[in-house]
Amino acid sequence: MSLFLYLANKPPAIISSGGYNDKLLHFLAYGLLALLLYIPFKYNIKLKYHIVIFIISFFLTVSFGLIDEIHQSYIPIRTFDLKDLLADSIGAITMLFVIKIFEILKGKLFTVKTQ
Repeated sequence: MSLFLYLANKPPAIISSGGYNDKLLHFLAYGLLALLLYIPFKYNIKLKYHIVIFIISFFLTVSFGLIDEIHQSYIPIRTFDLKDLLADSIGAITMLFVIKIFEILKGKLFTVKTQ
């Protein structure tokens, strides 16, 4: 998370140099953040309902994205960008769906049928 805050204080030209699309970077970064938030909830907290883990991970990821955008609005060289927040949200939900699909496939691949 410190990397997110560090980059939020840099001028947009420094971050976007290299020919990468800014929205793609938001999508990937917040997808990774959703994964990193999901793992401790899944394996350490042991919540009964898996949907709760997804909701908490998504909410925390998007909340951090919102806080980051609000923080950027107070920096003279940065602005609040709703499209960045949308890219953050889509990245988070995409990663959580990929995790769910992986869990479903893992369950089907590694289940042993007993007769």
